[in-house]
Amino acid sequence: ANSICLGAMILIALIIKYCYSVGELFGPTAISVFNVGYPEFAKVVTRLESHRSEGNFQTSLYLKIALFRWVNTAVVVTIITPFTKTLTDDDQGLIKAIYNIFFAELVTTTSIALADPVGHFRRHVLAPRAKTQDGMNLQMLGSEVELAERYTNMTKIIFLAFWYAAIYPASLFMCSFLLFVKFYSDRFGLMRTWKHVPPLGNRISSFSRKYFFTTAICALAVVSSYAWAGFPYDNLCQASDTSTILYEGVWDLTTAGTGTIVHEQRVNHLSPSYRYCLQDMLRQKERNFPAIAKNQPTGNEWMTETQEDVTSVYGWTAVGVLALVGCAFVWSWTDSIAECFYHKHEPTEPTEHSFYDLQLNGGSITAYVPVVKSNLFSYPLLACNTDEIEDHNYGWTDSDRLHEYYDLTKDAEFLVEGIGISVKERFSRIVFYPAKYRTPNPSTSGTSGGPPAGDGTLSLSRMRRRTPSASALMPTSRAPSANLAKVASYRSAMDVDGNSDNSSFASFAE
Repeated sequence: ANSICLGAMILIALIIKYCYSVGELFGPTAISVFNVGYPEFAKVVTRLESHRSEGNFQTSLYLKIALFRWVNTAVVVTIITPFTKTLTDDDQGLIKAIYNIFFAELVTTTSIALADPVGHFRRHVLAPRAKTQDGMNLQMLGSEVELAERYTNMTKIIFLAFWYAAIYPASLFMCSFLLFVKFYSDRFGLMRTWKHVPPLGNRISSFSRKYFFTTAICALAVVSSYAWAGFPYDNLCQASDTSTILYEGVWDLTTAGTGTIVHEQRVNHLSPSYRYCLQDMLRQKERNFPAIAKNQPTGNEWMTETQEDVTSVYGWTAVGVLALVGCAFVWSWTDSIAECFYHKHEPTEPTEHSFYDLQLNGGSITAYVPVVKSNLFSYPLLACNTDEIEDHNYGWTDSDRLHEYYDLTKDAEFLVEGIGISVKERFSRIVFYPAKYRTPNPSTSGTSGGPPAGDGTLSLSRMRRRTPSASALMPTSRAPSANLAKVASYRSAMDVDGNSDNSSFASFAE
């Protein structure tokens, strides 16, 4: 999957380079279009991987999208732009390209997000023409959104501003304004157009704070040091031993290709002469880190005294930032590294809260219930028996049907009837033990199906021991098992066609 994403990044970089050769606005527009479309490709590739939880899936998706958008938005433009075009004010200059990227991000992506053309088409064209209520409800769910994609949509703007902060300080102001617009456009999407997103916890936000912002700060320090070292970006060094007698006279300075005269230059014996010298320290074959005056090629020094002072500050600051971030990473990994050599046991104490107290919260605490998502149903199909689960444990309610309608075990019992296979062996079992009363006497024993002995409460640790199937309470992979997928496929087909055939379930029975 990672190789596929890497190949796609290289191909898109070549396309962007071609778009820049066509026109100044084609390149930034192509960058914005690929930034919008690549997440869908990344989701397809990420689904080829195996993830044990939705949080891991989102983290992997975040890495793929973030890396692409950082490279596509900032790094590729630096690579394809000639070094001597960094400070020029023409259409091929880097400064103009950076401005066009910010402008395209502001106009293109924000307009697409607010207009929501796909969502309007589904709600106003497909939904009224649906043949069933479920079909219409599916078209009204809203646009699917991934939390990882929304995080990278903001982080790419910050990374772009940090990458070019030295040569284009206005990028920091444009970044703040663009984030302001993104905040309100995303809030509009969250309230109006996006599909409901399940709670995923703080895994992506913690990962972003720990790795992205530190990486962005490192890029700000290192790239800024090389940017200050590259001034004046003309690859010319003044020569002291070259005579200008052969070039005395008036010369017309013309542009390459068109031959347009832009300046007349008079040369005499007192005019200084220049020779080529590489000022891009990133491309020097000799020692080029840190980007300080000491690492200039011998005999090809181009920095002024003031520039040498500035590069010394930026260069050694970059070294300090890298060292500090590296130490922070190593320190955060010490526990994981130490666990490879010795086992650290930390006993878990029973929680002070009881299920009775949680039930008094109005059912705000929901349980993990294994489900199978289907494109033919408005709600997920339940991959467990619903007889012993109360409605508030699901986290969702269908106003037209009971939860039993989405119970796959009911379909499985019908399909395997007469074959001699028990559905209980194929599905996880989940049982809810309600706390119906409190008894002040700790010695009083609990009744069957009710709370245990004591004060009528049941701790989380004891709940796991009493649950018939502990595996049903533990997080599972994002993708359902093959057997459940077959049941879901059969359920979808039966709901559409209105009939069923036991022979189609033979593979599940086997």
